[in-house]
Amino acid sequence: MNLFSSRIELISSLEKGEIGNLLRKNVQPPRNFGDRYLNQQKNLPFEGELGWDVFTIKRCIQYRNSFLPKIKGSLETHQAKTKIILQFSLNPFVLIFILFWLTMVGAFMILALNMMDWDNPEYAMILIPTVMFFAGLAMPFFGFGYEKNKAVQLLKDILKARIFEP
Repeated sequence: MNLFSSRIELISSLEKGEIGNLLRKNVQPPRNFGDRYLNQQKNLPFEGELGWDVFTIKRCIQYRNSFLPKIKGSLETHQAKTKIILQFSLNPFVLIFILFWLTMVGAFMILALNMMDWDNPEYAMILIPTVMFFAGLAMPFFGFGYEKNKAVQLLKDILKARIFEP
């Protein structure tokens, strides 16, 4: 796993058609802005689009989390079982913002290090950009990881699956 994406494979003893039926029962069409905040659609665990062997979904949440992963999934038959391949990724706009943030704060951190008077150090000058840099790393790590783990557990429960270990 890297900081902004992850891949997980699940295995289920159910057939592809049964997996598809379970997904259809637990995935609603994508909500628009009004539906999301006025709570005007079903309370299913996921929203997104389903194809025959592929799907693109994300968890339905009642709070705001910019690090909510988009989940691209595909189904494959594997030794009389179904393998569910899940690719988790961060919203591209959020990724661009985080990279911009880390670049700018990292540059200020280096600038502060270079401007610091080492004979009479003022550690607060370097402390602020350092804290901001590591906060910029921690937010997607914990926000994305938390939501990914919740989605994996939900999908394991819904699809009667477990982590695939070849």
